[in-house]
Amino acid sequence: MTRGEFELIDAFRARLPLPGWRVEVGSGDDAAVVRAGGSRSVISVDTTVDGTHARLDLGDRIDAAHDFGWRALTTALSDLAACGAPPGEAYVALTLPRTMPDELLLALADGLAEAARTFGIDVVGGDVTSGPVVVASVTVVGWLTEHEAPLTRAGAQPGDLIGLTGPIGAAGAGLALELGRVRETALPAEVGGELRAAYRRPVPQVEAGPALRAAGAHAAIDLSDGLLADAAHVARASALVLDLDPAAVPLARGVAETAAALTGILVPATSGNGASAMLDPAGAASAQLLFAATAGDDYELLVAVPPANRAAAEAAGITTWIGTAREPAPGESPGVTGLPEPPSGAGGHDHRV
Repeated sequence: MTRGEFELIDAFRARLPLPGWRVEVGSGDDAAVVRAGGSRSVISVDTTVDGTHARLDLGDRIDAAHDFGWRALTTALSDLAACGAPPGEAYVALTLPRTMPDELLLALADGLAEAARTFGIDVVGGDVTSGPVVVASVTVVGWLTEHEAPLTRAGAQPGDLIGLTGPIGAAGAGLALELGRVRETALPAEVGGELRAAYRRPVPQVEAGPALRAAGAHAAIDLSDGLLADAAHVARASALVLDLDPAAVPLARGVAETAAALTGILVPATSGNGASAMLDPAGAASAQLLFAATAGDDYELLVAVPPANRAAAEAAGITTWIGTAREPAPGESPGVTGLPEPPSGAGGHDHRV
């Protein structure tokens, strides 16, 4: 299979019949939106595959299985957060090797259950089958009233402010640590554990998403594929240009040091409180920002907000403003400006089949 994830999705969409009248938002956004009586049902499916999205062979096997279960549910919940829909129910389909020890299976179930309790979603059904590797395919359903419009990628308007709910790059740095590509001694004290947790146990913005929808946000997306790719998704869906300020993009603690260790480029000065490094767009910082913007698995939200709603959006969860949206200039295509250019063929976390 030579197609990338997004090319494959487009190929399938082009062959499917047009959706019926109940479907308000179909394939191509973070979740589908379907009319259900006097409500809107917001539905998304996310699949976690051992060796592709998570690793059961890293570290303690019981901990890895527990975190696999947590991750399988929380990454799906992140799509509901991006649409501003509170979580309702989940359906879990598991593929399990026949040789998988019971203690690992139960640890996976415990991780799934912990995530369900933490984020208030009911796991009400699913399926189990056997296969060569562990796969968890999770369908999540959120609910909105008929008067509550979901956030989509296509809703951004010219003049909107572009904000983030938190810093980026932590999960990518955590994966580099897990794989042994970076030594923990290269990082400030206690940061390594934070980065590993960001990769193994992502936290969906299930409170911020609905709050931002209520605060009048126009569009949103979760940063599962990385800032560069996901900002481009919003730009193309909204037919706009997102002008981003690279100096305003916040990196999680330890990300600049991790990127420097991977690239061999010196780290710029960090902020005085050590909470994050705000990178200058020039020189070494550009390579480190590129790492953070393309590593993926952040699960923060990128949100487009009208300027009049800035204060309300900050109260709802926006921590940093990183740019603005505008109409494309004559001859200019929708897209993103301001971020470093990736190597040819790169640009975000693109799952291959």
